[in-house]
Amino acid sequence: MQYQEIRDLLHRHFSGLLASRKQTMQEDGPLSESDVAAFQTGLSVAAGAAMGQNSLSLVKDDTELLGRFIEHYSLSLQPGTAKYDQFGVELQKAYRDYCETVLKENGALSRYDFHSERQTPAPTRLRTRAPTSLRQVAEKYTAEEIRVGRWVKRSEDQNRQHLDFLLAFVGEGTDVHNVTADHAHSIKDTLLRLPRNLNKNPRTRGKALDDVLAMDLPDKLNVRTVNFYLQTYSRMFAWALDAKLVDDNHFAKSLIRENKRKAGKRQAFSHDQIRTIEAALLSEHPEGKPKEAHKWASLIAIYTGARLNEVCQLTVDDVKLHEGVWCFDLNDEGEDKLNRAGFSGGRFV
Repeated sequence: MQYQEIRDLLHRHFSGLLASRKQTMQEDGPLSESDVAAFQTGLSVAAGAAMGQNSLSLVKDDTELLGRFIEHYSLSLQPGTAKYDQFGVELQKAYRDYCETVLKENGALSRYDFHSERQTPAPTRLRTRAPTSLRQVAEKYTAEEIRVGRWVKRSEDQNRQHLDFLLAFVGEGTDVHNVTADHAHSIKDTLLRLPRNLNKNPRTRGKALDDVLAMDLPDKLNVRTVNFYLQTYSRMFAWALDAKLVDDNHFAKSLIRENKRKAGKRQAFSHDQIRTIEAALLSEHPEGKPKEAHKWASLIAIYTGARLNEVCQLTVDDVKLHEGVWCFDLNDEGEDKLNRAGFSGGRFV
């Protein structure tokens, strides 16, 4: 486990606790005297622990405390190792800063600051409408996309999967006005660390997100897939912005710029090279005979010029007679079709 991964895990853990505590204070008001005293004690203990003066649990050491944390997140850290000791030190620092932040947030509720211009850059409208949950917005958006026919079955399933991740990450009951730019940045960062086939891999299926991220599996989502997720969120918040359900679309500029191939025309196969490839594909020699799928996919690509993903998603039903001419019908109908972003359908004669 790398140092930055330790920091990221602790940041997510205590950020979640802080968000929950702030929400409680917004609803119920400042902390009670006993809660303030508890956080002041926690800050003092954690500050001493970070300086090596004591442990967080005020006993001989923090072995039991660390054990519970490591078990909760399924971390591969063993007592006596350098990484284990490093994790203990970072946990002390994180808890110290968490307690300090809670006390600062609580202190801010005891006064009104009328001197800071940056806090009130312009008059703000009073919100008279009832809070709208992220779940409600997602359901309304989904229903409209399906009703107007912008989503076919394949894209509907994919977009629902993307939205389910958003709801789980932010919280489906979160007021959509409370979804911030920090959420957008955090979601993008998390998607880049997310392993592929999350719900198919037996190691990750059904596990909590933090547990999955702590595994640090090598096969991550590629940038294109991450952008598919971010595009879904950007479109939904653009729709919500038009519907005056939100005041900003924090995902509007969240897409990741992919590295492009160097400019320049790629050299095409010569006629002789095409004939050589075709002869190899049609070979009946046992040692050189290609698999049927490879054979026909390559031949279709040679004779039609269709893209690879368009060729590979073809089924027998897509070979049709159209006005007396046999052709391939390229479409996105059927649950097993590959996703083809930007393809609108058509026929190759």
